[in-house]
Amino acid sequence: IYYQLNCLYYPLIQNNIQDWIEYGLVGGTKREEGGIRWWYSADVYETVPLTRSSSSNRSAAQTYALNHVYNPSSNYPDYSNNGGDCTNFVSQCLEAGGWTKVNNGGSNSDYSWFHPIGSTMPSTSSRSRSWTSAYYLYRFLDANPSRAVPASYPLSSYEIGDVVQLYNTSYSPAWHHSMIITYASGGTIKVTYRNASGVGSPNDNVNVNYFSDVKKFWKIVY
Repeated sequence: IYYQLNCLYYPLIQNNIQDWIEYGLVGGTKREEGGIRWWYSADVYETVPLTRSSSSNRSAAQTYALNHVYNPSSNYPDYSNNGGDCTNFVSQCLEAGGWTKVNNGGSNSDYSWFHPIGSTMPSTSSRSRSWTSAYYLYRFLDANPSRAVPASYPLSSYEIGDVVQLYNTSYSPAWHHSMIITYASGGTIKVTYRNASGVGSPNDNVNVNYFSDVKKFWKIVY
């Protein structure tokens, strides 16, 4: 299976693609064809054409995050007292960055990501669980590689608008927190997030190394 990378748009990533695709670290191969560089990974299960993420889309996600981390948007309810608002907040940031909602199989499907507009708390059947739950957002991202790819170190690979999730078996589900990268420079990554179990109040531009939990980095395709 091949990831398609446009060499013109990926001047940095194309040289470190084995660091960028988590499951391609060992046993991958590269080839050139028609000006396109391809990276093969036997552990990726479908062909995913990737285009260079627009910097304006990433900036829009970052701006939304910093504007609403302490001032939740009235377009969506606040889940702070209903299991935590972190993933609801990250979903809104992804939407601000250009993601479109999708209902493919209903609210419990790993291929659905949607929520109605409005500050009133909707029924569970009228929103996808992936919009508001860290664990189910994890499952959605994992099942939809055209939107996100699990990524690995180095930290310099990440950009504003990418997503970080935390895993800790002290919580149930263990995937208990979602955050969005709002600062990325020289390998320093800072995240912004709303409240969730184990992380307390909303916060902005926190160094990702502050968290001792296992981290899952997602390279977001905007």
